[in-house]
Amino acid sequence: MWCKCISCKITHNHSTTANIEGTDSKFVFGGKAGYAIMDKTTGKWEYIKKFWTEDEIKGGKEKRLRSNDGAVDAKGRYWITTMNDSEEGAEVTDEGVIFRLDTDGTLHRMIEKVTIPNGISWSQDNKLIYFTDSPTKNIFVADFDLESGNLSNKRVFFHVEEEEGVPDGHCQDAQGHFWVSIFGCGKVVRVSPEGTKVAEIKLPTRCTTVSLTKTDYSQVLPNFSAAANVEV
Repeated sequence: MWCKCISCKITHNHSTTANIEGTDSKFVFGGKAGYAIMDKTTGKWEYIKKFWTEDEIKGGKEKRLRSNDGAVDAKGRYWITTMNDSEEGAEVTDEGVIFRLDTDGTLHRMIEKVTIPNGISWSQDNKLIYFTDSPTKNIFVADFDLESGNLSNKRVFFHVEEEEGVPDGHCQDAQGHFWVSIFGCGKVVRVSPEGTKVAEIKLPTRCTTVSLTKTDYSQVLPNFSAAANVEV
């Protein structure tokens, strides 16, 4: 049964979305100030969990930061990254946080002191978690416990050597290799599970993102942005 969708307006930055099990009419998304639910049949949305404490809101964090990227782990927990919001005139700092919203509605701060966090993913056996912090030029990896959702032993997995580019989003193929968009220099690179670059695709644009075909992950689908100075 198809769901009739109507146009709606979200007045602030929003990032990734996640499906809700058992319904096709609603979805969760990362909003400016927290996790929110959108009703596709009415166009209405509301926050279900704010990122920041009352003291942090009074200190300006809710205005100064926004959500940026996100992903859902194998237990249905929704991870969202936050960063400074340029539309509010905020300079990029390391006050970003990676949050985890559990299926019971509890919110956890998983990683703090990040700048522009992107590209969250997990290894095929769910024993490792990966995320990008773009200005550092690093994709980080940490040991991951699927049952608890906790992580430990964060370290650098892959470092971008290109002078002009930084790592943005990434995805993994059926062999466990990473396809990483190098924002700013028009490349998508393939990185082995050991963290070594094994291939690259050069593209006629500065700004790229990347995805794979859903059925068998056999085709790489680069996406382009025409903007010259787009924030990752």
